[in-house]
Amino acid sequence: MAISLRCYPRRLLHCKLPQLAAQLTVGCKVWDFAVEGVPVSAQTRKPSRKAKWTKAVRERSANLVGDQFPLDCPVAVGVTYFYDVDRWDNRPGERLDVDNCLKPIVDGLLPGIIVDDQLVQDVSGSRRPLDPNLRFINPSEALVDALAWQQPFVLIRIGFPVEERNILWVGL
Repeated sequence: MAISLRCYPRRLLHCKLPQLAAQLTVGCKVWDFAVEGVPVSAQTRKPSRKAKWTKAVRERSANLVGDQFPLDCPVAVGVTYFYDVDRWDNRPGERLDVDNCLKPIVDGLLPGIIVDDQLVQDVSGSRRPLDPNLRFINPSEALVDALAWQQPFVLIRIGFPVEERNILWVGL
């Protein structure tokens, strides 16, 4: 299946969580791509599954082209796992903790997209149901293509982190 990858300026990026958009972009570009399938937890008892998933991420990320890669500067990575609602209760393997699936995905970005995982300054993860009622404002081509799969997938976005002086710190 062909994959559409797109690099687009911040002014075209609209999402429900403005802070996520700010983490991923600061007047710069965002690159995104999707990987079909259910992500694997960093805590899996089967290292071969984790290696296979990391390889899948690496292969899909290889489609990001440009002389800017690999990035050798601080980056922000956003990960959204879109899961199948109908299989959520029947397939416990798909009921992942979001935080546990981030590391194998970031590892899959090495070394072609990011030179070193120590360059990941901001990371965000989320899980959303594949619901026919989902609505997106200005979805990327990668997201539109992945939704057409009608299968669980992970959308991965790579951009540049927000400078600390621009972060709104909220005390509890």
